[in-house]
Amino acid sequence: MAKTINEKDQHWLSFIRKDRIFSDTTAETQNQLTQLPYLDAQSYLKTQIDAASFKKLNGRFRAYLHRLKSGKSTLTVDSYILHKLDAMKNAVSADDYSDLLEYLLKPDGAYTKELGQFHANYTKTQPKINSTQDEFSQLFKALYPHHQTLIKAVLEATFLQGVSVSRSTRSMDKIEQVCSEHIESLIFNLEKDS
Repeated sequence: MAKTINEKDQHWLSFIRKDRIFSDTTAETQNQLTQLPYLDAQSYLKTQIDAASFKKLNGRFRAYLHRLKSGKSTLTVDSYILHKLDAMKNAVSADDYSDLLEYLLKPDGAYTKELGQFHANYTKTQPKINSTQDEFSQLFKALYPHHQTLIKAVLEATFLQGVSVSRSTRSMDKIEQVCSEHIESLIFNLEKDS
């Protein structure tokens, strides 16, 4: 009866062929490692390499499996480049490096095109969208991280403006008026600058 290869065995084969331990071993050991399933390969490796190397290899394999499951990769850069990426991440208000890299990899004009597509789709589907929250979520996903951060700040400032006014009045009309004036003042400043 033929032995079936399970998913972990397949991942092991992909991993070990690329690992530095594999390239440092003899041709006979390499042949054995590619023929054996994961558990048998582990037993064999214990006889071929020292305990510290074996432990490090298994740590790298666990990390490899985790990256496969999470869909993430590891990128290694010099500390000098990391400092530049950190500064750029702060400058564009990106939440993480994935957002920053997405921002940097978009070609010129792609953002305007995406927002144009959002607007075209929005006008087509407007009757189907049931809530302002759904509409806002769709728009928010189309924005760059630093624009998302800016909108979060405006929403927070407007909310705090409303809370501040609510301490002195219970009139919902007055609270709504103050919040609307706050947003309109931001929009007016934007239009004035453009």
